[in-house]
Amino acid sequence: MKPSPVQILRSIRYSLETAIIPRLDDRWARYEAKTIDKMLEHLELRWTHETALLLEDSHDLAGVFERLAPQIEALSADDRARLIDDMRAAAEGTAELPERVAGVEELTDHNDSLRAVLVRVIESLDETTDPNDGSLSEIRDEIGRYLRREIDRDNQMAHPTHMSFAPPKPKEGRESAKP
Repeated sequence: MKPSPVQILRSIRYSLETAIIPRLDDRWARYEAKTIDKMLEHLELRWTHETALLLEDSHDLAGVFERLAPQIEALSADDRARLIDDMRAAAEGTAELPERVAGVEELTDHNDSLRAVLVRVIESLDETTDPNDGSLSEIRDEIGRYLRREIDRDNQMAHPTHMSFAPPKPKEGRESAKP
């Protein structure tokens, strides 16, 4: 369908930037309008990238679970059996994602459930093992590498904002209101 959602968002942003913001005399109104522009930019980025990044993140985390399960199982704490089952179930459910996902919401729910399992893995290791145990370094490193990749994916959907509450600088050719 045309216009696409991204085209609509770009059109809204263009109108905001070229027709509305320049005509706002109130600094706070300009600031709010620029905030709205940043929110629309973020929405555009999410619309463009979120599905692919959620799929990538879900598959990445499922792979982490597959690699960690045998190592955690080798630590042989009885309370970890359910956790390992959850890790394996999450990894198995991820393999069929592209065929069964109805939308971003379902994909987000699945990804959130994977992340919840990761939190339980981290908490379980923290509660039941000695932090100085060298045998855990490979597990902790694997989790750390995943978290770095996750942050890198998330950063693709957010651009830094350069907004300030400071008073605007006088435009060239205009004298400052202060003597």
